[in-house]
Amino acid sequence: MNRKEELKKLLKEFTKDELREILEAPEEEAEKNFHQIDPTKKKRRRGKGTRRKNKKKGSQKRSTKTYGNDKGNSCRSSTVDTSSKRPNKFEDFMKNTVLTAAEKSELEEASAADRQNKGADRAPRTRRSNMVEAECRSCGVQEEVSSSVIYDINRWKCNKCSSQACE
Repeated sequence: MNRKEELKKLLKEFTKDELREILEAPEEEAEKNFHQIDPTKKKRRRGKGTRRKNKKKGSQKRSTKTYGNDKGNSCRSSTVDTSSKRPNKFEDFMKNTVLTAAEKSELEEASAADRQNKGADRAPRTRRSNMVEAECRSCGVQEEVSSSVIYDINRWKCNKCSSQACE
């Protein structure tokens, strides 16, 4: 017996009313599960759209953001005023910090060592830099340059020629 005949036999056992109930119930459930589109909402394009920009001529706005001297901003628009007395933020931090006895003694030792070494001169530099005479590959000027700055003596450029691209 094939499947069609088995199905026919099973369907004959049901009454017409039972079959209607079975066939109608999934439609009602299916209607509940489907997403209905609300015609009152605006249709928005999704996917490869670009950001909308105000394309009216002359109405392009520039950034009005100004940068101050506080540490929060990544860029300073003016120089730091070093002539006037500025607050020492480290001292403010230390006033509000609670230290253990060991940390306090270590801090006092470090302060004493700093006071001792304040007047001491620094040791003179012992290493000498080897100077090499190099010719600029752009303008041909010959200069004595530290060998630590040159990767390849045939490819060296003087400061004037290497900074011309910035102008």
